[in-house]
Amino acid sequence: MPNPGSRSRDGGQAANYQQLYLVVEDSEWGCGIHKIDLSSVWDSDDDVAVPPHTLPGKRSEWPLLPPAFFRLESHPRLPGYMTAAFGTKIISMAPKLLTDTYRPFVRSSTAAILDVHTREMTMAPESKVNMFFPIYFPLADALYVLYSEGFQALFPPMPDSTPEGFWSVLPKPPFWCEHVTSYGVYPDKKTIFVSVARDHSGVPGIYTFNTAKPSQWLPHQKDDHSELPFMGQVHFDSRLQSLVGLSQNPGNICFCDPMFNVTAEVSKEGLFCNEADECEVGTILVHMVDTSKFCLVQCICVDQDSEGCEPGELPYSYLFRLAIFSVQRDINGKLMIGSSLRVRYYRVPDYCYLYTLASPLAFWM
Repeated sequence: MPNPGSRSRDGGQAANYQQLYLVVEDSEWGCGIHKIDLSSVWDSDDDVAVPPHTLPGKRSEWPLLPPAFFRLESHPRLPGYMTAAFGTKIISMAPKLLTDTYRPFVRSSTAAILDVHTREMTMAPESKVNMFFPIYFPLADALYVLYSEGFQALFPPMPDSTPEGFWSVLPKPPFWCEHVTSYGVYPDKKTIFVSVARDHSGVPGIYTFNTAKPSQWLPHQKDDHSELPFMGQVHFDSRLQSLVGLSQNPGNICFCDPMFNVTAEVSKEGLFCNEADECEVGTILVHMVDTSKFCLVQCICVDQDSEGCEPGELPYSYLFRLAIFSVQRDINGKLMIGSSLRVRYYRVPDYCYLYTLASPLAFWM
């Protein structure tokens, strides 16, 4: 818990405990970082599993996101250039804006790094190559980036070196980044793994990269040309001793043992709403590491009764749905969510690009 006597720069209590940070492109020139305190979610009767249509009828009455406490410049139509790294920091590697319509952006020589706890800004050197379709692997001592044309790592400053840190080019993988279906970090916190729909030889598989001995990508020793049953980022839960992620079968959370047993187990309960008046836009699963809980961040489009609309307002709206839950085993040893599920809703800001909602950005730090 935070120290009651400690104060942050904005006059409030210092945020020295972990919280959810939701990054939303809600202005013409960049992204707002919204801090959401979930510390009381388990004690509040206001956080319950209810469908969107139980909210007030008028969109103007729906709960708003907490105000952004900081904004980072980013380029419209280029989501995916922001990630968490180095503990409590968010790093933006998005190309910088220009007003010239014929040259919509140029690369800068630096990347912005914000420490969300201290509110301090620092700079890091930007990669010398274009990193399209980046996949990030934040480790304690480096940020590893897999992209369409290669693999690099950003290291923090070393003694007697440049104050900004440096990039290191690493061996290229035997697959295209676009074919990665799921990815994560092994429990040893040194080994990166990816599952691909097909590699350069045209077959699916699982590959690993040991960052302690960065020589080459290796096929997993038990790989039988099968890919993992996940979609997107995979998390390791030490309490369950299991890999946890979104299932390739939409609507469920998937589990498998950390030895890459592809015979996966799917949660007994579905977490995704199936209401007739809503449509999923984008989803990300966040591991609340210090609590052994998870937060499913969804953006959903909700059909709104035209009678509840203001003049000129469209008959549909967008909401962020935060589903917070823990996982346990029932008496038969099956993984379940049970009564732990709590749900919050927030209205998506009026100015927000739809394609950024398709890939929500949220971090627990």
